[in-house]
Amino acid sequence: MNTKSMLLAGGLAGIAMGILAAIPLLGAVSSCCCLWAGLWGCGILAVFLYRTSNKAQPGLTVGQGVVLGLIAGAVGALLASILGGISSLIFGGMSNGAAVMDYLNQIPGAAESLDASSRQIIEQAAATSGSILFSTCCKFVIFPLFGMIGGLIGTALIWKNNPPTV
Repeated sequence: MNTKSMLLAGGLAGIAMGILAAIPLLGAVSSCCCLWAGLWGCGILAVFLYRTSNKAQPGLTVGQGVVLGLIAGAVGALLASILGGISSLIFGGMSNGAAVMDYLNQIPGAAESLDASSRQIIEQAAATSGSILFSTCCKFVIFPLFGMIGGLIGTALIWKNNPPTV
């Protein structure tokens, strides 16, 4: 087992996964239609990249394929979270940020000192940060899970001449 090649293959596939997931239209269609092909497909890509870099290796264990998918999923979740957070901050969230204003209303004189535009900025920032946190938590669960499934599938597909060992 070549650890450096595993990290490189998983990282490159994770970068592809993160970029594909961060594209707004593609990410929305993928989520709505449950087309997580980009997620488990990048696990397969990680196994393929590892296989092409280690042609001398006779086979890949199922555990190694799962680890490759896990690495790709973790890197993809990190990159998609960073890119998704940046796009959320740029385009802004418009959901339930009124809770922050409720807290400010409880502090004597705090809410009265803010003008309307400052209140709107606070509400948007609170809504955006909440959605970014929730989205990031979901990505760090879903991406590695589907990456591991892709690594498992990739191990079975790419090493079909040499069956995977347990």
